[in-house]
Amino acid sequence: MPRHSGDRNMTMNQAKHLKPFTVGNEDIFAATDEAQVLELANVLFKTTPPYGLDDVEQVADRFLNRPWGSTGKTLQEQLAARTESGYLAGWQD
Repeated sequence: MPRHSGDRNMTMNQAKHLKPFTVGNEDIFAATDEAQVLELANVLFKTTPPYGLDDVEQVADRFLNRPWGSTGKTLQEQLAARTESGYLAGWQD
C-alpha cells in the first residue's frame, strides 16, 4: 500500500519530537516517550522478564554533545538525523 504524503508528514513531525532514552544499563534509543521506548526495547531484546518503566531513563542533556560510537557523531547529531524511533547507541560504544 503506498504511503500518503500525510503519513510522511506525520513521520517527519514525529522525528522532531524524538528524545534519547536509556533502557537497561547500556542501550540508548530514540523514541517519543517511555511507552514507545519500552515497546522497542522489549521487541528487539526479548528480555525475560521484559523491561519496565523502572528500566527507562531519559538521557541527561550533559551526554548529548559527546561523541558516541565509531561515527564520532554526538548523540544530538544522531538524534537529529533520525526520521523514526529506534536503537541509537550503547553506553559501551
